[in-house]
Amino acid sequence: MRYETFDLFAGAIEIVVDELLPALIVRLDAGAQRDEHFACLLEPRISSAKCAKMWSAPRQTAPNVDCSTRWIYANQGMSAYTGRMKNPFRKDPTHNLGTTVASLTTRGEQLVAKRATAQLALDEAIKARQHTLLAGDLDDQRALHNLQGLVDTAASTLTGIDDALTVLAHDKAEAEHQIKAEHERKLRANAADKLHKQVAAIEAALPIYLQASRDLADGLSKIDWHFETGQMASFIQSTMGQIEVAANFALAELKSMQEAIRGGQQPAPQDASSMPAVEPVPEPPVMTVFMLRSGEFRDHDGRKQFAGQFEDATMPVTPAHRALRKGYAVLTTDPRRAQLRGSRGGDFNPNAPDVVDLDAEERNGELQHADPILRAANFTKIDRSAEARKIEISVPRV
Repeated sequence: MRYETFDLFAGAIEIVVDELLPALIVRLDAGAQRDEHFACLLEPRISSAKCAKMWSAPRQTAPNVDCSTRWIYANQGMSAYTGRMKNPFRKDPTHNLGTTVASLTTRGEQLVAKRATAQLALDEAIKARQHTLLAGDLDDQRALHNLQGLVDTAASTLTGIDDALTVLAHDKAEAEHQIKAEHERKLRANAADKLHKQVAAIEAALPIYLQASRDLADGLSKIDWHFETGQMASFIQSTMGQIEVAANFALAELKSMQEAIRGGQQPAPQDASSMPAVEPVPEPPVMTVFMLRSGEFRDHDGRKQFAGQFEDATMPVTPAHRALRKGYAVLTTDPRRAQLRGSRGGDFNPNAPDVVDLDAEERNGELQHADPILRAANFTKIDRSAEARKIEISVPRV
């Protein structure tokens, strides 16, 4: 029970004590005096003057209060209290639906068993009729009618069970749909109530925060000769104004979202704990090599990267293998790494002509990939264009 409901209910009790109880006491006193008056009238020994003195019509006195307003509060309090009371004997609607689904499931299993029996009876009746038609007496109409009746009865029974199973499946699906709808309604109601409490807490805390911010800003503004203090005061005033304006819009929107969530027009917000965990995407494989020549390559995101000479470079596996195969790099366990690492001192030019492209395929790459023998041989192309050659050409003389 909320505090406002408790206050209204306490007000109703106060009205009952202040107004109804005195009036009830007055009526009880008046009734007692009236009984004594009637007794003295019937008794001749008591004088009439004494009887008149014993009882007189009481004046209806009541406290001088504004009853209209207080009765309105009392009605509101009682209606709010009774509206929030929960019947302890009332069962959850999903309980009855769950019982219905369980009974339908049990009945479905029984019908499935009966259907198997009916199907077996139909098969036997059809087989008996077929045997009679093939090898029996065709003039025995009575026997033929009996066999046909057995077939018709078995077929009708099987059809009836199938119809019952269809209706039962529909009823079960409808009950399960109602259970799901009721469950979603409860989730929406809980989410709306939670949002209502959160908004109420914000509304209660916001004035306290704004007042504290004003007090702090006023205190800082009094020290106007200090630069940092003045800047702090300006920042607090600016932030306080922005929060106050934003809160007016945000709280109004959050209040309207409560009924939207309760009515299903807006999905209920989910807690971070209830959300399914997202499996981390495995990182693509990379390889670290020691570069003997400067090179460039593209990472897994397609961005071009530079690898300096005599430095370690981490790159995708494909360009790393290509650099190792061409001799542009060696493994980090190579002894040359301990001698040459960092000898360039970071003096690199990515646009230099000697920078190799580690993503470029070899010219005979297609042939090597096409033929597994050539790919396994791992031929290396040797440039002999600089070697001196002599070629003799015979030319006829004129």
